[in-house]
Amino acid sequence: MMSRQMRYRGSSAGLAAGDALGATVDFEPPGTFRPMTDMVGGGAPDLEPSQWTDATSMALCLAESLIECDGFHERDQMDRYVLCKDCGYMSPVGTCFDCGRTVEKALKRYKTTGESSAGPADPRSAGNGSLMRLAPTPPFYATDPEEAIRMSGESSRATHGARTCVDACR
Repeated sequence: MMSRQMRYRGSSAGLAAGDALGATVDFEPPGTFRPMTDMVGGGAPDLEPSQWTDATSMALCLAESLIECDGFHERDQMDRYVLCKDCGYMSPVGTCFDCGRTVEKALKRYKTTGESSAGPADPRSAGNGSLMRLAPTPPFYATDPEEAIRMSGESSRATHGARTCVDACR
């Protein structure tokens, strides 16, 4: 059986590698670029090859929170997301260079109200940010699939409370 640490390493490395590969064509419409087969960097955030985006930075915050708190702790996750946004925590370049509007709105709400399920529930605010950072949650709860599904949905509510976002993460 694979250890929790091995699951984390594998999911985190896979997420970071895929994110770094795709960063070159981030924000480009599908079908307007050749398939990526190597890490070349560049793109809208002008990254070096192998550098990841905010999606991986936030996933690393989530993974660290799950490990440090030995489970789901939404306030701790939000504190780490705020550090990511405000201080570039877990960023490969030391700053946050691309925070989505929905995440930014949720973090502002959290800092103002202290409410940790700060993600807007309005369907028009639905985005893919919570899904992009989800990778640490299933491996953490790998021995309890029902809890993995539940916590995956809960992890979305921090920044993306729209039902489609929560359901996509489940």
